[in-house]
Amino acid sequence: MLSHRCPVNCDFCCVYPPSVDRLSVGECAQWIRQAKKSGRFKYIEFTGGDPFCEYDSIVEVMRGASALEYAYGMTTSAYWAGSREETLAKMKTLKGLGLVRIGISCDPGHQANVPISNVRMLADISDELGLEVTVSGTFDDPSKNLETYLKENGFALGQNIKLKTRYILPYGKAEKKCVGGNMRKYGLMADLGNMYCQDSSYYAPSIYPNGDVYPCCSVANAASPLVMGNLRKDGFDEVMLRVFGNFFFRVIKREGFQGLVDICEKYGCSIRSYLPDMDEICDTCDLCITLMGNLEARELIERAMSAYGIDLLDDIFDALSPDSLKT
Repeated sequence: MLSHRCPVNCDFCCVYPPSVDRLSVGECAQWIRQAKKSGRFKYIEFTGGDPFCEYDSIVEVMRGASALEYAYGMTTSAYWAGSREETLAKMKTLKGLGLVRIGISCDPGHQANVPISNVRMLADISDELGLEVTVSGTFDDPSKNLETYLKENGFALGQNIKLKTRYILPYGKAEKKCVGGNMRKYGLMADLGNMYCQDSSYYAPSIYPNGDVYPCCSVANAASPLVMGNLRKDGFDEVMLRVFGNFFFRVIKREGFQGLVDICEKYGCSIRSYLPDMDEICDTCDLCITLMGNLEARELIERAMSAYGIDLLDDIFDALSPDSLKT
């Protein structure tokens, strides 16, 4: 996130209150080079705010990093895409610099400020250029979805364009608008055994405009206690090691939250008494924040993860050289 700048005023925005901080072109270029050197990153996403508020700076960053051959993505409300000529020119420029994906927001909240024709303009042009296009809608009614919303507004998008429906969660501006019980409200399955942190192979550390780094791209980051460091103060490799080397994140991705509970119990660090009512949480991110925001639960989790990590390393060493490494 170069900045939180955005001309759209959605009443459920997760980036609230917006920061006045801003990343410089030089900082972004430096961190992208370090990301490439680390070998851990294959893709970079520009978000916000709306990254098209920082279009010139992002173009400068991408041009400076063109030799690194990164694939890029961006997410926007399409507030700027009213002219076909301007939209085509900007998207051609971005594609030439490595853009492969565009995400577009489309729902009643965004369309209160952005003509829905802009969404269609940007989606169609991006599709014509061969970009991966995902249009996402965020709703507060489980009976509504993006497909229905588009039909109600009189148009459909191309068959190559992915549609994604989300629901409003009580973070940021929506904290008081949409409080608790979302699992029940949206008819979602509130089962600890089915709750995982994104894809097991998918890590998406997020860099905020003040340099803070979060381990994921969750809409709940504004309320998250999981700040892994600040790139303006800490070294890039040091901060990313805290993300990729953290057994808690690996467990909730690969074993899920039920696996986390079981592992904690195995090492005498039960966290069951700290689990919230599963029907009252909003999503996996809410569960994560609830546990890690509780100092006692977090200490138990960290103790269990330390013991678990040592056992895993012992198993690896034993498997590699069972005779010479045993003591």
